This record gives sequence, C-alpha cells and structure tokens, in this order.
Amino acid sequence: MSDASSPILPPSAPESAPASAPPAGGPLTARYRPQRFADVVGQEMVTSILSRASLENRIAPAYLFSGTRGVGKTTCARIFAKAMNCLTGPTAEPCNQCTHCRQITQGSSVDVVEMDGASNRGIDDARRLREDVAYAPMACRYKVCIIDEAHMLTREAFNALLKTLEEPPGNVAFILATTEAHKFPATIISRCQHFIFKRVTHARLAQHLQSVLAREGVDYEDGAVQLLARRAAGSVRDGMSLLSQVLALGHQGRGRVEEALVRDLLGLAGQDVLQDMLAAIHRQDPVALAGLLRAVLDQGLDMGFFLRELGQSWRNLFLLKQSGEAALPLLEMSTEAARGWLEWSRKFSLAHIHAAWQMTLEGQRRVLTSAEPALALELLLLNLAFLPRLLPVASLRREDVPAAPPFSAPPAAPSPAPSSAAPPAAAPSTPVSPPPSSIPPWEGAAPAPQPAAPSRSWSGFMECYKAALAGTGMASRLHGVSPVLEGNRLMIPCASEFFHAQLTDPPHFALFSRCLADYFGPGLELVVEPPAPVETQQEMEAKVLQHPVVQAVQAELAGRIINVKRQQ
Repeated sequence: MSDASSPILPPSAPESAPASAPPAGGPLTARYRPQRFADVVGQEMVTSILSRASLENRIAPAYLFSGTRGVGKTTCARIFAKAMNCLTGPTAEPCNQCTHCRQITQGSSVDVVEMDGASNRGIDDARRLREDVAYAPMACRYKVCIIDEAHMLTREAFNALLKTLEEPPGNVAFILATTEAHKFPATIISRCQHFIFKRVTHARLAQHLQSVLAREGVDYEDGAVQLLARRAAGSVRDGMSLLSQVLALGHQGRGRVEEALVRDLLGLAGQDVLQDMLAAIHRQDPVALAGLLRAVLDQGLDMGFFLRELGQSWRNLFLLKQSGEAALPLLEMSTEAARGWLEWSRKFSLAHIHAAWQMTLEGQRRVLTSAEPALALELLLLNLAFLPRLLPVASLRREDVPAAPPFSAPPAAPSPAPSSAAPPAAAPSTPVSPPPSSIPPWEGAAPAPQPAAPSRSWSGFMECYKAALAGTGMASRLHGVSPVLEGNRLMIPCASEFFHAQLTDPPHFALFSRCLADYFGPGLELVVEPPAPVETQQEMEAKVLQHPVVQAVQAELAGRIINVKRQQ
C-alpha cells in the first residue's frame, strides 16, 4: 500500500504479506488493513517511534493513542502488539508468519486482549482486567491489553486502573485508543506515553486510494479520486468505505470510476452547481438560488459536505482575490479549473468574499442542527446574496467622532522665573474662592524644578509636577485626561462627579493653578468641565430610533429593535 519503507527495518525482518489475509471478496477496509508499520498511511512519526521501541525492546507500561476516527490508532496498536511478541524479535516490524503474529492478526491470541471501552466501561470490568494482567503471559513475551474508545470508561474504572497503569506487572503493556483525549483524567494521561495521530493529508490520502484502485485493477478519473479524498476529510477508513460503496454500486458496466458517478452516488454537488450558485449570488437573484437549492436537495444532497465545499470555495476566492495567480497551486485542483475560479474572484469585492466566507463557516452548525435544515440553508444563501446591502450597516457600528487636537502650550512670552507668590489662574467655571486660612500641608513643599527644554506639553507638565500633585490624589486621574486648549483657555474634562469635585476643591484648585502658571506662564485660564449628564434608557432608545441607519434597516429589512444597551 505504501512505497515508503521504515528506515529502522532490520535486514532479517520478512516483508511478505500476512498469510491470514481476508478473502478477495471481503471489504476493502479489511483486505487492505496495514499489517506492518511501513504500510500505515500518513503517521510516519508515530510508527517510527513505536518501531524503534520494539526493536530496542523499550516497552513502556502504558500508551495513549489519540486522534480523529479512521487514522490508524487501533491498527497501530495491533501491529505494535505483534512486533513486541514476534518470534523473530526484538524486531522493528512483525514478520506476520510466526504463530504469535498469525494469532494476533486473527484475534485468537490469549495474551493480547482487545476490549471495547464503550461496552466494558464499569468498575467491575476494570477489576477483572486488573486481575487478568496479574498473571504472566502464557505464550508471548508480553501480555498486551488494547482498550478501544477508552474515553468511555467511567471515573471509577479509571481510578481502578491508576495503580496498575503506573506499576503494572512485568511484561504487561496497556494501549488506550481514543478520539477524545480531553475526557481523560490528568492522572491517567500522566501515566501514559501519549501519541497524537494526525489527519492524513489530502494528497497522501488520494495517493493511497489510487494505489488501492490500481491493485484492484479498476480504471478511474483523477477527479473522482480527489473528490473521495476530500469527502473522507483526512480519515483513511472513511475513504476506504466510500471507495467500497462506489466500487460495489457504481463502476459496473462503465469500466471506470468517474467523477460524475461519485457525485451521484454520494449526493455531492459538483463545481458547476457551486459556480451556478455563485452566479445567482452575484446577480442577487433569489428565484435562481431557490431553484438551484431545490434541484440539488431533490437529488439527495449531502448538506454537510455541501457547506464544506461552499466554505472552501469562498476560501479559494479570497486567496485568488488577494494573491492572483500566485495562489493557484493552493487550490488543489487542475490548472484549468483553478483559472475558472480566478475569473470568479474578479467579480466579487474582497469585503464581500471575506464576509461570505465567515458567514458560511459560522452558519454550518446552525444549518445542520436546525429543525428545518433546508430552510436554514436557503436563508444562508439569501443572506450571502444580499450581503452587499448589509455591509454598509455593519461598517457604521460607531459614529466617527473627531479626536481632540493634542495639547500644546499657547504661544506666549517666555515664562518668568517661578515664584511662590505668582497670582493664581482664573477661577473655574463654577466660582470657587478658597479661604485664606485653608493652607494645604503640601503647599510648603519646594517648588518643582523648571524643565530645561523650551517645549511645553501636557505630558511634560505631568512628569514635572507629579511629585507636587501626589499628595492631592489627582496625579493618577490627571494622567488619563485629554485637555483641550482654545486660545488661552485650558479646559479639563471630568469623567465623573467625584473627579470634578476633587479638582474644584479650593485648595486643590489653587495648587493646580499655580503649577500650571509656573510651567506654562501666566495668562492661562483654567476651566474645569463637569461630566456630561448620563442619558436615561428612554432618551437612549429615542436617539437610536432617530438614527438614519437604524431607520434604513427597519424600512428595507422590516427589522425591529429588541433591546438597546449602553456601549461599555
């Protein structure tokens, strides 16, 4: 099945196929199940580590194989069991000829136990297993326990196996296989060598299917194999099952496996259907979209795969729109077909393609779990068609507010030497007259040094006078303020009533005014602005209802406002 050979295969290891191969009429998944590490598809890293461990006789007490379905977890567990018990061992590959290899392949070895974690998940099953492994192997070197779907074990069963996994009897190895490793207790994972089986790449899976078809003597179209590999989504077992279905039902009388035949049998929409839908979306033609969707649904469309293909189409259009011909090799299709998609990418704006791609990905689960999947899919397609009308609304989430100009000192004569007797600046907007007897304790502190640089800025003022203002509690709040300068008026906006009261307190206001006069020079009028009044819920709702964008949405899409919340 694979042209690759293990780099650590010893010369003495036989390479012949297993003598116990299923009959020619058996299912493809059984006839082409790998019997050696070198035959496993797409898991070279994992198989090389297990093969070397068997060759060097470094067998760990427990292994955890995790990964998506159909990528070789249970198969590798069986091959590993054969390799560590082969009569020619220690060896990197099982010979598949000796008594032990034959018995393990047939599932009749007394020392290799394979149990289903879904149907043997209780604490009593774990206790029986723990009692069984306490006895030495009867014939093989190692007693191997393979637990498939091990995440289905109960918490009590896991706890019963903890001590056994950590310190098992001699010559015992546990192999736990699962598709959901996150359901395992951390105490179990820490006691196992964890190997993650990755999805098989599209190109590698297509190559494997081509090899099987060649060994079966069946002619095929390359497009048909590529379609089967995409439909399998990285699972070798799914790909072999789909191929078995096509070979059993489709190729009789035609002499070859054709792409159109695969689409008809599996209920898959073709590229022509996807491009017709793109044309209807581009024209914003709801009648054409509904007709196309009804036609493909009547033919038994696989809705899940159709959504995957639609998302893949938007992804291809996005790459082509951004990179042009440089993205053609990324499409995993013929050059002619890829150039057809390149033409389509020029008919849509980049914003439309990106938003449609995101909407398709986010809408997959909603469509497939909806009580009316066909209507949900139709709604998704109509939303994609009329997306350009919604894009301006989405871009107006927040009104553009011009930012205040950065604060800088007013053009004035050079500032005189700092003097503690300098007159205070003008009074705040709320008249405040500090009593003469109110002298703050920090007023007697030495004045802050005058900066040597001639430039004056708000950040420079805060850096220079932060020590003098530290005792008032205003320094940290003033750091986050953006003052506005209009002529000779310096306006300090207050975000809260507390800050406004603190800043207009007569002793604080007098000290702040003197610091400003020392730094920027006399003649600067200080104005402390109170915080803006907070809108009530009724006022906020009335303002939202009067917004032109909201009125446009209500008029065109018959929308209604459910709730209005203040933006944090």
